[in-house]
Amino acid sequence: MPSSAGLWAAAYAEGLLDAADAVHGFWSRLDRSPLGSAAGYGVPLPLVREASAKALGFGGVDQVVTSVQGSRGMLEAAALFWCGEAAHHLAKLSADVILFSADEFGWLTLPTELSTGSSIMPQKRNPDLFELTRARAASLEGDLATVLALKGRLAGGYHRDFQFLKAPLFRGLDRTSEMLAMLITAIPRLGVNADRGRAALSGEVLATDEVMRRVREGQTFRKAYRDVAAEVKRGIAMPPISSAALIAARQSTGGIGNLPIAALRKRLRASRRWQVTEHRRYARALAALTARRGR
Repeated sequence: MPSSAGLWAAAYAEGLLDAADAVHGFWSRLDRSPLGSAAGYGVPLPLVREASAKALGFGGVDQVVTSVQGSRGMLEAAALFWCGEAAHHLAKLSADVILFSADEFGWLTLPTELSTGSSIMPQKRNPDLFELTRARAASLEGDLATVLALKGRLAGGYHRDFQFLKAPLFRGLDRTSEMLAMLITAIPRLGVNADRGRAALSGEVLATDEVMRRVREGQTFRKAYRDVAAEVKRGIAMPPISSAALIAARQSTGGIGNLPIAALRKRLRASRRWQVTEHRRYARALAALTARRGR
């Protein structure tokens, strides 16, 4: 069916915003101080755990001391799952760019400064950055599987095995950050070949629009569907439709003619405000601790 560059891009924008929103739930789990749990069973001292949590900028404490060690591995897995969700969108986006920039499609053009030439074919440009992004995303699934497998084999309490949680966690966070940084640089440099896109709006792509046109004229959907299917099978060309008409027919929310760009930007601003607020809270707590140490 007919689509547009805007509809294609907006789908990934919404997916990445969904991934960003998922951080809020994960952050509420991470924003709890473990201090005072000791080796996992607390200490026989009248500690006010909430005081140290507040001083360090935490939103609260883990309520049950034994849950602190029990959460190890699960928090790492939650972080890597989020990385994997974001990477999933980036990998699919990269796969689309690779496909749509191929000569057979030609809907997108790669930035010369971010693609390399072939070792033997002078006409070829390689989408290296997007291929590497796709591969990095696959490696994150392995990092998550490592953490889940390690955690799933342990009894309650502390285990030295926990030290092996760090490498996949930090590797996953670094790779996700690198992928985001690369695509933030690359995506604005992509070109859209409007002529190739318009040329693709013909033939079977317009079959559904022809069915709906006949339905609007009074035919039943069943008859219109069967008639158009038979015509396509016999090689009968569908009537041409202008881009303006295609857009005008798709005005429902989220359609080609009514992309929720303003709503997506509003969500992006809200996500950024949340990040700034949390960062400032942490910075204030750190500054207060530093000032206290200097006295």
